[in-house]
Amino acid sequence: MLMTTEPDPFGILDATRGVLENARFVTMHPEAVPRAVEAVTKYFGSRLVEANRAWPKVAATFADCVQFVFLEDVVNFSFWADPKKETWCVEWPKGNFVRGWYALDACFRRALRSNARILNARYLADMPYRDAKEFFMGVGGIPIPMECERLVNLCETGVVLLQYFDGHFRSILEEARYDAIALVRLLRFYFSSFNDQAMLYNERDGMAVCTIVPFLKRAQICAYNLSDLAEHFPLFNIINTDQLTAFADYRIPQILRALGMIVYSDKLAAKVGRGALLKPGSREEIEIRSATVWGVELIRQNIPHHTAAQIDNALWMICRDRSAAILPHHRTRTIFY
Repeated sequence: MLMTTEPDPFGILDATRGVLENARFVTMHPEAVPRAVEAVTKYFGSRLVEANRAWPKVAATFADCVQFVFLEDVVNFSFWADPKKETWCVEWPKGNFVRGWYALDACFRRALRSNARILNARYLADMPYRDAKEFFMGVGGIPIPMECERLVNLCETGVVLLQYFDGHFRSILEEARYDAIALVRLLRFYFSSFNDQAMLYNERDGMAVCTIVPFLKRAQICAYNLSDLAEHFPLFNIINTDQLTAFADYRIPQILRALGMIVYSDKLAAKVGRGALLKPGSREEIEIRSATVWGVELIRQNIPHHTAAQIDNALWMICRDRSAAILPHHRTRTIFY
C-alpha cells in the first residue's frame, strides 16, 4: 500500500494514491525502489550535482532575477518534436546549440542581451505575435512547439501582474512571505496557466463520479527554481520546499519506467512506443503522472535527507544522460508540462 507521513498541503499525494489504487494502465513496482535509490544516490554523490543546480545570475537586481525565473516557468512546457519534424533548437551564444529547457533559457538570455523589455509586465500584456515568434525563434526558423499557447501565457501573466501586483513578481513573493506552499497557492489562484489539475471520472453505483487530481507541476517547480537564487542573494530564502512533490512531466516517468518502478499495460506501452498522442486529462495520462508522483515519493522515503524536488531533479538529469538508451516518453501536448 502507498503510504506517507509527510505533509500533503495540496492533496497531491492523496489524490494520486487514489488514482493508482484503481489504475487500469499503469502499475507501481515497489520492489524496484532499491535500484532507483542506488541510481539517485550515485548521482547525488557525483560532482555533476553542483554544476547542474547552479543558476547563473542574470540581472543585477533581486527584482529582475526573480522576474526572470518566474517568466521562464510561465512558458516551461512541451519541448519535444512531432514525428518527422525537426527538433526546436537555439544557438546562443554563437556556436552553442541547445535544446529543450536549455533552449528556452537561451531565448530569455538572448533577449536580455539586446532589450530587457521581456521582463516588463506592460510589454508582456500586449506582446505582439511577431515579437513572440522572434523571441522563441529556433535555428533554421524552426518554431517552438505550442508557440501560440506560450504567447497566451505571457500575455495573461502581464495582465495579472499589472492588475494585482504592480507589474512585479517580487510582490507575489512578498505576499507569500517567501513560503513555497503559499507561493504555489497564489500562482494557481491568480494564473490559470499554473492551475494544473485533472478531472478523473469513475463509475460508482451506476453514477459517474468526478475526482479532481492536482499536480501543479509548473507552480511547484517555480518555487523550487526560485530557491536556487539564494546562492546569489544570501538573505533570500524560500521555505518549505521540502513539502513539494515531484514535478509530474514526461521525462520523469520515462526514467522511472527504465528503472522498473512503473510498468505500462501492453496497450499503453504500444501507444507510447509508436509515439501516439495521449489526450490531456485522459485516464492513461493521469495514471502516468500519478505514478510519477509516487515513484519519486517512494524513493524519497528511502533517502530521507533529500526532498522530493531534489530527487525529481536528479532523475531528470539521469534521464537526460541516458535518453538515447531508454524507451520513449509519452506524448501529450499540454501547457502544464
